[in-house]
Amino acid sequence: MKIALLKPNDAYGISIQTQNLADALQELPDTEVEIFSLAVGRQPTAYYIELGAKLNAPEIDVIHLSHEYSFYGGVLPKESGFWDLRYLLKKPVVLTAYNLAPMEMLLAVFNKSMAQRLKDAVHFRTKATRDAVEIAPFATAYTIVSTNNERKILIERGAKPEYVTVIPDGIPIQSALFSAECAELTAEFMDKDCFIPPVFTWRNRAALAYALAAGYPILVSTTPETQEIWSRRECLELYNGNNDREFERKCTELTANKERQTALSVQARRYAERYPFSRIAVLTRRAYVAAISVF
Repeated sequence: MKIALLKPNDAYGISIQTQNLADALQELPDTEVEIFSLAVGRQPTAYYIELGAKLNAPEIDVIHLSHEYSFYGGVLPKESGFWDLRYLLKKPVVLTAYNLAPMEMLLAVFNKSMAQRLKDAVHFRTKATRDAVEIAPFATAYTIVSTNNERKILIERGAKPEYVTVIPDGIPIQSALFSAECAELTAEFMDKDCFIPPVFTWRNRAALAYALAAGYPILVSTTPETQEIWSRRECLELYNGNNDREFERKCTELTANKERQTALSVQARRYAERYPFSRIAVLTRRAYVAAISVF
């Protein structure tokens, strides 16, 4: 099996995680991976035509895309290069969904000015546009999400359950845990003793993976995603991200409690041992087989 793996050409978390997955996939028998670089942001149509031709090469068996709206330059179909590329693909497509936020939230992030937000508000009432943003990218591929909560969201929006699978984020197990690429990514979140991002978002999900691999005690805001990680193994100290006082209290308590730090550190390493990229690669390859079987 030969996989075309599309990797964003930036140095942030998804790019790092994609490379880690590619390296693990290459270790599997009868599996070949060719990485294709995706220029982040809206590109000319000719760029997607050229990229699509490469991805549709006869030797490619399945195409694996990462879906984050910023990769393609916008949220609405007319602004995004995603559909320019997606319509061209003639192979089975597996898509890893990194952002399932409602359209209102996505537009608020991408369109900073109030005037633009008011202009876009009309789209909230257009079902076709909402569906094109919130479900169509994921319902037109065999989709991977990292938590059961995300799977539930997609099914509620209309995705077929048999085409949405949960594969946890892989944890890198290697000697040089904090590579040059990850040093910048994690620097703004790393405390001397603990890994404490003030508010957890999936922008720093790779940083969290590296912190787990390194065995850091981790204090992180409560979200459906972090709660699910905690449910797999109690490797996180959670706090209410909307409560600054609770954050300050928990931060003070954790940094002063060496026994609690040690317990979290042990659980973090055990979580990392349970979800290494070698295991995630096996699960991902099964998703490729499933995508090919229903193409």
